Amino acid sequence: MLLFNKKTPYLFILLLTHNTIIQSTIPEGMLDRYKLFDDIMGISEDHFKELVGASTGQKPDIARAKKIITYQQSIYPRAQTITQGTWAQPTLEQLRICVHARLDHKISEPTQFGSLHIVVHDPQNPKKTHARALHEQFPNGYFQVASHFNALEDRMGNYAYNLSNMNDAPAHGEESVLATMPAAIYRRYIMEPINLLSSVEHIFNLGFDNDNTPLIKGLKKQGPITNIDMRHFSVGVHHNIAVTSGYNDDGKMITRENDPFARPKPAYNKWMPDAGNDAIVVNQIFTAAHDINPKNRHDIEITPEQSAIARAVIYATYQATILAAVDNGAKTLVLMMLRPEVFNNDPSWVAQAVSSMSDIIIASGLEVHMVIRHRRADVQETFINEMRDIIATIESDKKIYAHDTTQLKKNIDLFFDREVVWIPLPRSP
Repeated sequence: MLLFNKKTPYLFILLLTHNTIIQSTIPEGMLDRYKLFDDIMGISEDHFKELVGASTGQKPDIARAKKIITYQQSIYPRAQTITQGTWAQPTLEQLRICVHARLDHKISEPTQFGSLHIVVHDPQNPKKTHARALHEQFPNGYFQVASHFNALEDRMGNYAYNLSNMNDAPAHGEESVLATMPAAIYRRYIMEPINLLSSVEHIFNLGFDNDNTPLIKGLKKQGPITNIDMRHFSVGVHHNIAVTSGYNDDGKMITRENDPFARPKPAYNKWMPDAGNDAIVVNQIFTAAHDINPKNRHDIEITPEQSAIARAVIYATYQATILAAVDNGAKTLVLMMLRPEVFNNDPSWVAQAVSSMSDIIIASGLEVHMVIRHRRADVQETFINEMRDIIATIESDKKIYAHDTTQLKKNIDLFFDREVVWIPLPRSP
């Protein structure tokens, strides 16, 4: 069956005409937050899903999706951005091997040490920590995305929903993905289903939720979880992707009817060019935390075992994120807190993970920014203090290493040789 008949171009023109009428009421240089897919593809996501036969919540045929996207690229230049990036899914073991060799060479001829900075949410200046604003601020930077283990945001593994549904209650991860809509389309419709947990099934009991999102149900192996166990744990790196909508600070806010928190959000996003000197390209590292929140997961409790799993995942995730940035020669890396309040993860685990990477940050020359926001002021302040202590240690160590790079090399070698162990307490009867 032909995907397109002779009437298709005419239908496309009608769609563009209709969109032009709608867009005429939007301020110049802005985009309707619910039209981000249309802006990139040239047709609505509903129409696209009709063409690929995605009438249910299951993933549509990839070959069919590719043909439609290729056609749209031939008649709608902005669609070219969908396939301009590249995807990689390195394991922790691969990253450790590559970065160890890279740093071994770099330390022998140090040029610039790395640094760690904190960026704290300010209610009076929300732009300071907003994902879209950060993507504009650090072109070519690497951004950790607090996502899920399928590198798709909330509910997006269920194709009954559209990418625009992320606007209902967007957190930092959703905003990061909506800002880079071409790459979101690529991961959702062109790639085979992603599962960052697929190679650690020998350690964990794995499963899926109702939206086809991979998750960890429990611990399969007996005894402690070690670096050796987690060596096949992976992160997803989407390289060289276009930022197509930016931060809007015109002050016009609306409340989305489907947002359970009733949080005001910008009415529009800033339209970003996809080509030319003003085009912004970034890199995103997709990561996720283990959800041990019993309010969302009725099949588990917050037990020592679940906490041990979560802590192991946090440690492996931050290690892999920082190593992935170093391995790719990044100059800037923006880290997130990985939903500690939603998933009941202890923010101190994040601080401990980052602290363990301090020598890697120093040796790599990487400029790391940790974005900090937590609903509880006391928890946020504790985390800020922990991060400040790490920064102080890094700055102190840099003064030592400036006169003795051999000590830095020894510490780097020790990092890659040692075993870090999380020991779950005995399971409850």
